[in-house]
Amino acid sequence: MTKEEWLRQRQVFDRVLYTLRQLRRPVIAAVHGMAYGGGCEIAISTDFIIASDDAMFGQPEAIVGLSAGGGSPIFLPRVLPPGMAMQMLMTGDPITAQEAHRLGMVNELHPRADLMAAALLIAETIASNSPTAVQAVKQAVRLSQGEPIEQAAAIMMEGRTGARSCIPTAWRASARSTRTASRRSRIRNSDAGGTAAGGRSGLIDAT
Repeated sequence: MTKEEWLRQRQVFDRVLYTLRQLRRPVIAAVHGMAYGGGCEIAISTDFIIASDDAMFGQPEAIVGLSAGGGSPIFLPRVLPPGMAMQMLMTGDPITAQEAHRLGMVNELHPRADLMAAALLIAETIASNSPTAVQAVKQAVRLSQGEPIEQAAAIMMEGRTGARSCIPTAWRASARSTRTASRRSRIRNSDAGGTAAGGRSGLIDAT
């Protein structure tokens, strides 16, 4: 492969990673086996990672005289302690799934045979929630990373305000109905001289 061919391939891969990071829908990486180089960069470009207990993660570019150009110098320190990320990038040495889990890079470990079932269970749980709320959370977390606390809070509030009109009417009506019933229950218990247990609604009305 010539230098020009490698650069073209690198540009295509960079566009793929950029597109992956810009997706509004949640993206889960389910990793088994070796995730080296581009495989590791794809995994850390998703929202979070679960892995099989035989998975390995590494950025071996330095070993072959290349610089990691797919975002790993930026994103690896966000999922690992910066010193460990620096060591991985400089030495090219991989880490095991167990170490990645201990350091917080991987959320869950599963036997390889159970990995996809575990990933689908998480995906189904997320899919059962409000799409607007899930997308707002993802945007707030992504945009506020590295920002000062007050700036991060402003980003979160802006996203929350922007999501108000997007919440389906049925969700708002259900939330209002639940909140009204909860208030009535508290009033009745108060009139009877008692205290309403669990009086707060489990739903939040964003209107």
